[in-house]
Amino acid sequence: MKKSYALGGHVPQVTSRRSEVDFAWKRSQLCGVTHDSLPENLTDTTNLFPAKTALLRAAGATLSAVGDELAGLDLSLLVADRSGLLVQTVGGAQSRIGAQVEQRGLIAGADLSEEKLGFNGIGTALETGRGITVDGDEHFVEAFRDFSCFGIPIIHPGSKRLEGALNVTAPTESTTSLLEGFGRTMVHQIEQQLLQNTYHDEYSLMSEFLQASRGTDQAVCAIGDETVMSNQKAEGLLEHIDYGVLRSTIAEARLARSSQASIAVASDRLVAVDIRYIRSGGEIPVSYTHLRAHETGAELV
Repeated sequence: MKKSYALGGHVPQVTSRRSEVDFAWKRSQLCGVTHDSLPENLTDTTNLFPAKTALLRAAGATLSAVGDELAGLDLSLLVADRSGLLVQTVGGAQSRIGAQVEQRGLIAGADLSEEKLGFNGIGTALETGRGITVDGDEHFVEAFRDFSCFGIPIIHPGSKRLEGALNVTAPTESTTSLLEGFGRTMVHQIEQQLLQNTYHDEYSLMSEFLQASRGTDQAVCAIGDETVMSNQKAEGLLEHIDYGVLRSTIAEARLARSSQASIAVASDRLVAVDIRYIRSGGEIPVSYTHLRAHETGAELV
């Protein structure tokens, strides 16, 4: 029998087996989510993902293989990044569930975090760090109560870092155990693709770094998601630069399609950065960047 939760201001009473629903509804209310909330979508997603992220590359390679098979099923797959931002949907656009997913605003750019949409497969999987089934009326937001969902985090096998989450969405009459099995299989494949891509990218990064730093008197630093390589001169510069600032500077330059930037290290001192973006995996630009840095103005002390 389909569970029914009241839409008033109180948290529904659930069985001990589903006590996590109770806690999740409380979290949803504390975040100010209402039952009539809808996904917040970016009107312009042009710069949402200026380059293929590690998650998008791995998920795209994995899910493209099952896209044709899903076209004939009443099933939809949603992939979100670690912040809950929906980055990819796969499934039968002509199916009932495909039409409903789109009508509810579940498109690229939608924020599915718990703090925005309460208890849901993507948001709660990211919040709790484990797989979660959300069946019909268990969804905090009323617009999602026609769906049965299984959400599961995507963890990089090498770094153990949370990369995002995948949600299997189907009509409420679907068997949740089948959704869970399929979801876990897809996530395992995505995680293995993440690991494979990392090995390939780090090899490319190292090759580029060795080529660029050989026989030069410039500071050379190679920056990857999990790796930093630098020659001796660059090490001196990096003592004055926060890596977080360096990464954000590179990201901003990439958004602006620029290969040059500068970082202030003192009130009257700048480090000029010449950026070279590495392409890996054919035409797919990866998140790794290779840069050349040199001082401008006075020597740093």
